[in-house]
Amino acid sequence: MCMKNSILFILMLGAFTAQAQKSKLKRNPLEAKNYLEVGLNLTGAIQAFVRNQTDSIFSDPYALSLKFVTHKFGLRLGAGYSYKTIKEITLVQASVDEINRLDLRAGFDYQQPINEHWRIYYGLDVLYGKSKQRLETSEGQSITIRNRNENLIGGGPLFGLQYHLNNRISFQTEASLYVLKSAGTSIYTNSANPALNVERPIDKVTLPLGVPRSISVIIRI
Repeated sequence: MCMKNSILFILMLGAFTAQAQKSKLKRNPLEAKNYLEVGLNLTGAIQAFVRNQTDSIFSDPYALSLKFVTHKFGLRLGAGYSYKTIKEITLVQASVDEINRLDLRAGFDYQQPINEHWRIYYGLDVLYGKSKQRLETSEGQSITIRNRNENLIGGGPLFGLQYHLNNRISFQTEASLYVLKSAGTSIYTNSANPALNVERPIDKVTLPLGVPRSISVIIRI
């Protein structure tokens, strides 16, 4: 009788251990084979909340990101849209700066787990952006208008670090080495002196600083 109870206990213990290991693997986000990650750029949300302005050409504008991970490969999409108006009025001058911007990103990366909570990933992105800026300044009878229309394309390698808080929520930051080419027009008009009116082409290549500058919260589906 004692032997039967011992065997039954060992079988129950083995089944419990196997189930616990299975549950642990199921809970471990680094062991999943196929899943979708939805990301929200917390830095952008905080900047919008505190009305922090930036003059950076590339200030990590992707508010929303999607990544489909299959085994250790991730297909990435990112998008961001911003519209803001800055008004300044003094005793002698008034100005309105209107900025409209759209940014899109697509790419892939390779996932490399470090331990139970941490992973790194690296890959390549292709970028597209479009921005319009109108700055109108009034001073006495003179009105000056600066219109800037710009298209941006580029891409390059990236490196990311991700911390998994649990099987659903994680946090990540990225560094990149993008090369960006801008093209468009910049038009200046002066109502008081039309001789100053000028239209200039925009054609430049930039290599923005790609150090980690934002933190995103990731929700795994």
